[in-house]
Amino acid sequence: MPVIVRAFAETDLRAAVEAIVGKTTTRRSRVSLVGASLGGTISYAHLALHPDHRAQILAAVATAALAAVSPLTTATRPLYWMR
Repeated sequence: MPVIVRAFAETDLRAAVEAIVGKTTTRRSRVSLVGASLGGTISYAHLALHPDHRAQILAAVATAALAAVSPLTTATRPLYWMR
């Protein structure tokens, strides 16, 4: 996995999700991610690196990583080969 994608997935996106969950008034413990292009790739990478984190994929549009996902892979457990 490219270093920049891994850095965004491990550090930046994780911090953003934690900040959103910490400030929500709905008492939800998870957030849905919507990503386009690189944002979708980072979302998938984040879930591959942290499958039990508070994020789940809602939509990923025009994402290069989608081409690597087999038809049998679910959106909640993508790209485990990236580890």
